[in-house]
Amino acid sequence: MMNGQRTRGLAIQRAALLRSDVFMIFGASEVALDMPFHARDVFRTAPTGFTVLAVGEPGTPEAMTTQNLLALGDALRGHHVAVFLSLEQFIRVPLHLPPKRPGAVRAVRARFSPLHAATALFGDEGDGLMRQRVATQFEELAGLLDNEPLLRLAAHSLVRNTIADRVRYALLRPIGRLMIASLEIQDHINVLDELVRSGGLPPRATRVRAPVDWAHLKRAGEVIARREAAGNPFGFTRRWFAEAILPELESQRGSRPDSVSLGQLSRSGSWKELDLLIGAITAVGAKALIICGPLKGPYADFRGTSPDARRIVYDSVEHFAQVRGVPLLTFRAADEDPWFMGDQSHPSAKGWVGYDEALDAFYAGRR
Repeated sequence: MMNGQRTRGLAIQRAALLRSDVFMIFGASEVALDMPFHARDVFRTAPTGFTVLAVGEPGTPEAMTTQNLLALGDALRGHHVAVFLSLEQFIRVPLHLPPKRPGAVRAVRARFSPLHAATALFGDEGDGLMRQRVATQFEELAGLLDNEPLLRLAAHSLVRNTIADRVRYALLRPIGRLMIASLEIQDHINVLDELVRSGGLPPRATRVRAPVDWAHLKRAGEVIARREAAGNPFGFTRRWFAEAILPELESQRGSRPDSVSLGQLSRSGSWKELDLLIGAITAVGAKALIICGPLKGPYADFRGTSPDARRIVYDSVEHFAQVRGVPLLTFRAADEDPWFMGDQSHPSAKGWVGYDEALDAFYAGRR
C-alpha cells in the first residue's frame, strides 16, 4: 500500500517510528519485490517482538537511502534499521551518469525525492561536513537537480564552500526550510488522499508471540528456490537465466578473472557511497545493520573469479564497515550455495529466511 509515498515521503515512516517495535529495512528491489518469506510477512504478527516496515522501490539508488536516513534524523535514534546492498556492486563495471544521457538522468530522477534532498541539505541532522558530502554526491549525479534550482544552488554553494558561498547558503537556508515545510504538507495530503481512495487503513495484524522454527523455514525456502531455479546449473531463477544470462552465457565464460574483479574492487565508487551511508547512520544514531547478499559463487566460478578473490571481496567490505563501527553481514558461508540467491542481487526464498534470521538475531541483541 502506498509504496511510492512510503519510499519518497516521510509521513508514513515517521508514523511507524512512533512505535518502538518497528524494524525499518531500506533497499531497492530486494526489499520491494514480493517474495516467499519476505521479512514483512514473516514478522507481520511480531512473533519475536517486532514488525517490519520495508522502504524501497526497484532502482532506488543508495544515495537516496542515505538522504532518507538523514531526513528522518532524530526519529531514528535508538531504532533498529537494516540497509540492504548488493555486494556485486563493488566488482561490477560502474554505471556512470553523464550529462549527455538524459534517459539515464530520467531513470534516477524517477526515484528522486525533493523532500529527502531538501531535508538533507537544509535540515538540522548531521553537521556541515555531512551536508557538504551529500551536496558533492548531488553534484556528481550530473543533471539530477536541473529541475530543482534552489537545491542545485545550495548544493553548489556547499561544495565550493568559499566565503561568498557560505553567505549564499546562509541566505538560502530559510527558504530551504520553507520548502521542507511545504513538501511535508504535500506528503501528508498525498497520504490522506491514498487512504481515502483505498478505503482507509488495512486491519492491523493480530500480534502472536511464538518461537520461529528457522530450520523448518530454511528447508521450505530451499524447496521453493530449487523449484524456481530448475533447469540451470547456477541456481538462477528460470526467468532471470533465460532473459539475462543465457543469451550471453558463452561470452561470459572466463570473462571476469581475478585481475578484473579485484581491479574493479579497488576502483569502485561504491566505497564512497558506503562511507557516506555509514556516516548518515552514525549521525542519526540508529541501531543499524547492513546486509549484503553473498556473491553468486557458482556463476562467479564460471566467469573466472576464484574463491580466493571472492574472499578478498568479503574481507574488504566487512573490514570497511567494522572499522567504522557498523555491523555488516555478507553471508559469505552461502557463497557456493546455488539456492541462496535468485540472481546476483536478489535473495531466493531460502535467502530471505537467512536474512530474516539475521534480523531477528540483531533485534534480540544476539548479533
